[in-house]
Amino acid sequence: MKLLKTLILLIFLILFMSMIACNFNNFDKTLIEDNNNRIKSFIDEKLQKEFKGNINIVIKNKCYIDNILITSYSINNGMTGYAILQNEKDDIYIIKTFNYGFNIVDYPIITTATGKYLVVIGKEYNTKVQSLRIELENNKFDFEINNEQYFIKYCNVPKNLKSSYGESYVFLDENKNNITGIVKHLQNDF
Repeated sequence: MKLLKTLILLIFLILFMSMIACNFNNFDKTLIEDNNNRIKSFIDEKLQKEFKGNINIVIKNKCYIDNILITSYSINNGMTGYAILQNEKDDIYIIKTFNYGFNIVDYPIITTATGKYLVVIGKEYNTKVQSLRIELENNKFDFEINNEQYFIKYCNVPKNLKSSYGESYVFLDENKNNITGIVKHLQNDF
């Protein structure tokens, strides 16, 4: 009898733990159509909980890399962000991650169906930025920005490249002069 009670309790605990795991992973399984309004609604819903106020999200641009969709957006409080979505089937995506903040540029490394990519997502603050250089694990990657206000750029990276966190970036003008300090100063004025 004691064994039966223990077995029932164990089964109950396993079922309870699996329900918690489903709810915890529910975010990763949210299906979203490739539609700006639907993507905006999902991000808005998540951020409303964070900001507890009236926010306005504007989708700025999209970029498709194999089975991945990257969307950048602005928030009316001056923040910018991006969402990375993975295609499940027929233009239906799941959100893998989304990010927001006051960053000038973000540069995640993503893995797609066909390779590994460094993605550069950012906002140009009314300067003369022509290009951006990212240095990762002794590799240099250059991206042409050409005064685009919001941009998403990408390039293939070596398969053994691990992370982009804590690495450096430099904004360059048309003469390849470093203007990172000017860009950061302008960003602080916004």
